[in-house]
Amino acid sequence: MTMGISETNIEPSEQAVEPEVKKPKRRGLLIGGVIALIGLLAGAAFVGGQLLSKQAQPTASGPLVMRAGGPAEGGAMTSAVSVEFENAKELPATPPEVTGLFAERKDNSIFVTVGNGEFMVAVSEDGVVNTQTGGNGQKLEVVVTNETVLYKDVTEMMLNGEQPADGKIQQKVAPGSLDEIGQNSFVMAWGERRGDRVIAKVLMYSQAFGINVPAP
Repeated sequence: MTMGISETNIEPSEQAVEPEVKKPKRRGLLIGGVIALIGLLAGAAFVGGQLLSKQAQPTASGPLVMRAGGPAEGGAMTSAVSVEFENAKELPATPPEVTGLFAERKDNSIFVTVGNGEFMVAVSEDGVVNTQTGGNGQKLEVVVTNETVLYKDVTEMMLNGEQPADGKIQQKVAPGSLDEIGQNSFVMAWGERRGDRVIAKVLMYSQAFGINVPAP
């Protein structure tokens, strides 16, 4: 007995496909890049989400990349805003002796990881900030004395996804405390360099932070 066999066309949507591997969700702001190592401008330092000049000139321009609102799956949406930062008048006009991320503290000494001038700041889904440096992880000691002037960066970053009207943001600093410097702090120090040690005359620190930008 002959049996008839009917052919059934299988639509592409019905064909077996490999299960999709979902990427971890990440929310918040990634300053200078999205889960990527930041290649800083020549002579510029990353300070709490800002680009601050290490040269004698008072300003430095650079991209400020932020996460815009949108689906959390598949990575963050980003937009770039280019702004110019004007250094606080309280800070020395000369380049700092040390620029880098806080590594550890021993008594009145702060050890700073200087890397090779590249820094990464990432904000996880639950809002945890993680900072890393590129290079070989070289550490320099910054000695804080009774004569060291401490400042903390208190610049308000209220961009709302738009470039400032004049394209500039004035950096602001306030009196700081050694006890406030810790994990994810960015440190800049001016003073006397002695090998791998700097006797700080002026020290400024800043915390890495995130800025959420509402969806359009």
